[in-house]
Amino acid sequence: DETGSTMVEQAATKAGVHVMTGRRVDAINGDSLTGRTVSSVSLDDGSRLPCEMVIMAVGVRARTELVDGIANIDRGILVDEYMRTSVPDVYCCGDACKTHDYVRGSKGVIAVWPNAVAGGAVAGSNMAGTTQVYDGATTLNALPYFGLAIGSAGVIASPGEELEDISRTERGCYRKVNLKDGIVVGMVLAGDTSKCGVIHSLMKKRVPVGEWKESLVSDDFGLLSLPRELWQSQVTLDD
Repeated sequence: DETGSTMVEQAATKAGVHVMTGRRVDAINGDSLTGRTVSSVSLDDGSRLPCEMVIMAVGVRARTELVDGIANIDRGILVDEYMRTSVPDVYCCGDACKTHDYVRGSKGVIAVWPNAVAGGAVAGSNMAGTTQVYDGATTLNALPYFGLAIGSAGVIASPGEELEDISRTERGCYRKVNLKDGIVVGMVLAGDTSKCGVIHSLMKKRVPVGEWKESLVSDDFGLLSLPRELWQSQVTLDD
């Protein structure tokens, strides 16, 4: 979101990075027409930036050509809860498929590694004859930016959708949780991402948090902050 993005920009700037927003690269220029090296990029405002390398991060597009004309496709290869395609005995997982997003309640291309691993396990089990159901995934990213840890998942901003925003900023840490009808549907954590796992679990299990929602962004929030009936079954004590 905007607050988390501003923190990332500040961390990058502090590290010596010059951040330019609202600009578009119109051309990548080389030393010569036949050369294989880059010397600069031309921006849409007419300016030119000298450089020796260009890195493009423009999102993900599913590679569906392998089953084009064979299996059903809609921005990704469509699969059911068993990771089966529309073709008998053909399964798909990972970035190439369009699967269930448990937060949004719809199918989408969720191009993140944990989704590929979980979907692959389900597809492999069903291909081997052991019936297993895939319970879905959602958008999830966790990365360090110039020493600043960022974790985000689910619905961060959704124009036209009524979301309740619970947030807190203190000591260089930013925590935000989005709720819909008392259920966690999204989160952004910056500076300290140690709570991501617990909040993500609440989101995936669709646990009602209305009565203790403010604790989700507190500094000391953790597993034992949850109602006893939620954490007791997950904690094993030694004899």
